[in-house]
Amino acid sequence: MNTTASLVESIKTTNTIGKFGKLVSFHGTYVSATGVDARIGDLCYIYKKNKAENIRSEVVGFDKDNIILMPFDTMTGLMPGDRVERINNNTKYIYSDRLIGRVIDALGEPLDSLGDISSIGKGPWKTPGPINPFERKRIDTIANTGIPIIDGLLTLGKGQRVGIFSGSGVGKTTLINQLLSASDTEVNVIALIGERGREVTEFIECILGKEGLSKSVVIVASAEQPPLCRVYAAHTAAKIAEYFSYQGKDVLLTIDSITRLAMAQREIGLARGEPPSVKGYTPSCYSILPNLIEKSGAFKTRGTITAYYTVLIEGDDMSDPVADYMRGILDGHIVLDRDIAAQGKYPAVNIQESVSRAKGALINDAEKSILMLIYKYHSLFHESKSMIDIGAYKEGENVELDKAIYIEGRINDLFYTGKSLDRNTVMDELSNIISSANQRKSS
Repeated sequence: MNTTASLVESIKTTNTIGKFGKLVSFHGTYVSATGVDARIGDLCYIYKKNKAENIRSEVVGFDKDNIILMPFDTMTGLMPGDRVERINNNTKYIYSDRLIGRVIDALGEPLDSLGDISSIGKGPWKTPGPINPFERKRIDTIANTGIPIIDGLLTLGKGQRVGIFSGSGVGKTTLINQLLSASDTEVNVIALIGERGREVTEFIECILGKEGLSKSVVIVASAEQPPLCRVYAAHTAAKIAEYFSYQGKDVLLTIDSITRLAMAQREIGLARGEPPSVKGYTPSCYSILPNLIEKSGAFKTRGTITAYYTVLIEGDDMSDPVADYMRGILDGHIVLDRDIAAQGKYPAVNIQESVSRAKGALINDAEKSILMLIYKYHSLFHESKSMIDIGAYKEGENVELDKAIYIEGRINDLFYTGKSLDRNTVMDELSNIISSANQRKSS
């Protein structure tokens, strides 16, 4: 019976009549074709004349009776009149436990030398509709990172979606490595989008290493690849993370970087005629971001997907449109500061700019009281920092500022030692710092 049903389904999805269109124009990042019966989102093959090769592409728009195609590969060798064929809509992507330890491209093809994975079971790439909000549960379990400044002041939870915001060269990749190393999740899904090829190799071999790769799936769409590949890589990573979460596993999803994803979508949007806004970003740049991010979270009937999304700040400007938009749709953000990094303090977390929206439900009242005092005195110290630096302030002139100076020195010693500490140890140390500061005042 199952065999009969399978055959019937196969017959239904088989194209018995081939219908071809042809290329009619080239526009830099996309081509136009006529005579193809296809819809937006459909995949097509472009067959090069006199060559036994084809280019996979996606329909991204229309221009009167012509369809606009954006290829997944270089367009070198294409000619007017090249044949175009719509691929069966039931295109499948690879999802399996055998993906763990592998490095693949945006379309699920292996990039490592560990053998073919085409025989692995496949499922649909497209995710069916938005997730019902009532399928989600509250974030109620702490995700320990081993990083004192994050565990102590931010406190992240399993299923939380967190942005890591920084300019170039401020330690974003190093922080990602620390978060991956300390993660107690069962599977890591890592998407490297728009990175230089050299950095991809370094990340996999030197930062992630054999031990990290052994429980990870890495999806790569490097900087030289077409924008469609960079966009697909992010969605493929999210879909693979969903696959493992449906098995009841806790998954860590990392996408580096969201900014390069938005830039890729900007190229696609401009190609299909969308109106540009600030810095040329088109409406679709903003619409794909929540669709991607909402795939992560804590769920009632399956495992969690904790997600870290890096956001590259152009010119260290936090008002950058992508950064500003991401802050509004995430469950928290960690801001890395270039001035802090210049002092040799890593991770260079800006305490005043960073926030965890899940923290309130994860910490107890005693911890809340400690953190309120830490933030109070940290803020007071930085308000008076210029005066302290030039020697205009002398100890004893202001009791509260004396406490702030003492606490700032002690938390710097705690947060920037480079050691991995248990969260309970960090909270105990913060409590001791506040107690010591109060004793100094009373004495």
